[in-house]
Amino acid sequence: SANSLGARFGKMLRRDLPTPELQPETQPDKPKTLTTTEDLFPAEKEKEVSVDLLDISEDSMENLANFVAEFEEFRAIPYDDYGQLSIGYGSKATGEDQVVTEEQARKLLEQGLERSRQSVLKAMEKYNYDFTENQILALTSFTYNLGSGEGTSDNKPKGLKQLLDVGRRDVEEISDSIELYNKAGGKVLPGLVKRRAAEYKLFNEGF
Repeated sequence: SANSLGARFGKMLRRDLPTPELQPETQPDKPKTLTTTEDLFPAEKEKEVSVDLLDISEDSMENLANFVAEFEEFRAIPYDDYGQLSIGYGSKATGEDQVVTEEQARKLLEQGLERSRQSVLKAMEKYNYDFTENQILALTSFTYNLGSGEGTSDNKPKGLKQLLDVGRRDVEEISDSIELYNKAGGKVLPGLVKRRAAEYKLFNEGF
């Protein structure tokens, strides 16, 4: 109804947040060329969060990798990605001389998605959300693209932290806000409009 629609958007308008925009991470000071398998696929240093949450199947994560790859053109060499040096399927490059095959790029994508999923699970535990599998997958894709926002202040959050409004938004408000994050370099990009619309659908309906 018109009243319920107005109430729903009213909730969003009450949030006094900066205009959402893609926030690239800071680049390494000393780029290096990857020459070994160990360098290319380093072991995860950060201990995964220990939470008793919904277990995401390997098939679902593979579907998510395919989902994200549709929006990321494969690049064998590094390219400027709005302030971040990226490679492969939107992964963070280690330096200007790095070169990857499609198989290596896929591996980097899968590793990046797993890190993003862990960030979603941490936020889920921290802010006491009860997300479904589809919602976790959608937010994992969102976080892979925009970052987790971990380390940013509560007054000026970025990435996933901003989308959740530091835990103040409910699930409906989060869903309604996903498609607002369609800018990079201060401009609305058609690719991001399409990507956010797909994440909104995944969040609410699944693949």
